[in-house]
Amino acid sequence: MRQPSPPLALGIIGAGIMGERMLNAVLGQDEGPVRIAALWDPDPAARARIAARSPTCRS
Repeated sequence: MRQPSPPLALGIIGAGIMGERMLNAVLGQDEGPVRIAALWDPDPAARARIAARSPTCRS
């Protein structure tokens, strides 16, 4: 019997329009095959906003 694969760890560079869309898509899933491993943005306010929504996400 085949073991389930661990979730794919996704890193997002940039918390702009596309970064926010990708984050929303992953956070909207119930224990899906993808998890947010890290997100980086040069703006500290953007990183803080993301950290507040996804506390397990490193920034």
